[in-house]
Amino acid sequence: MNRWQSIFVMLPMMWATATAQTLDPEIIKWGTLATEASDWGQVLKQMNAELVKQSGGTLVIRFYFGRDEQDLVSLLNNKQSDAVSMTTVGLGQVLPEIAVLQMPMLFSEYEEWDYVKENLTAEFVKRFDKAGYTFLGWADLGFIYLFSKERIRTQSDLQKTKVWAWTLDPLAKAIALAAGREPVLLPIESVLSALINGDVQTVYGPPLGCLVYQWHTQVKYMTDLRLNVGIGAAIMDKGRFERLSKEHQDLLLKIAKKYHEQLVDRIRQSNEESLRVLKQRGLQVTSVPHMEERKWRQVFVRIQNQFVGQLYEKDLLDQIRNLVKQYRSKNN
Repeated sequence: MNRWQSIFVMLPMMWATATAQTLDPEIIKWGTLATEASDWGQVLKQMNAELVKQSGGTLVIRFYFGRDEQDLVSLLNNKQSDAVSMTTVGLGQVLPEIAVLQMPMLFSEYEEWDYVKENLTAEFVKRFDKAGYTFLGWADLGFIYLFSKERIRTQSDLQKTKVWAWTLDPLAKAIALAAGREPVLLPIESVLSALINGDVQTVYGPPLGCLVYQWHTQVKYMTDLRLNVGIGAAIMDKGRFERLSKEHQDLLLKIAKKYHEQLVDRIRQSNEESLRVLKQRGLQVTSVPHMEERKWRQVFVRIQNQFVGQLYEKDLLDQIRNLVKQYRSKNN
């Protein structure tokens, strides 16, 4: 092969290489309530770093942190966001039956939720798929507790306070109403100012949330009653996911699963540490007498049943209850 033949052979190869290097990467627009500095935000950024590395820079996530969940739902529905990380409060706007996982006192230990998750993830993947979304992974927020300015042990104590409920959260409204108190409906970003102004006296969330949102500066007590496990998940518009190449689809699912599992462990550890910090800063943990706990549980079972036919079918609730019983019988 002479010099000119070599050049003509090499030109197409050089052109293809240059073209591949200059092609724009596939960008996934991903919104989340989490702030960039939070544990959730940091793990998402680590996930993206590995995604970029393993894809050779051809698949990249562009995050939009600290977005209100109502906005995230709207952005997802309007195809302005490709994927979202949300709590079940926001996820319930696109798949109402996911609210069953947040029913009060359904789980008393993380391991019970893990057992249900192990057995029902495939079912929820199918339900999200049918609703038009690709499931990417679960995330925990931690166990949810009441935090208050005044000590709360009983439902009568709760009646005497101004109770916050997240605007989108039907469960929080139901709990407050069952205790005989109309809640104050506010978006989560307005809670701190409401506590400062006295418009709200009792809030709910995980210890980590109480610390991050600075509610601890305005409350004195935490009621030692695990209301439920705060659960979140990441989903992606199904049509957008299917427009990715098969290679990118497989890579995204694999890496998202890996980092969401890491996120669960990290959030649980952060909640333990946050509770220690809150106690050091003067938060007092209020125990609930056994008889009062039974009364709370009776109310919560009624709430679980109340939403049958509204948000989820009875068979789904019964399936989860039976899985919890299975776990408890195996481990107690």
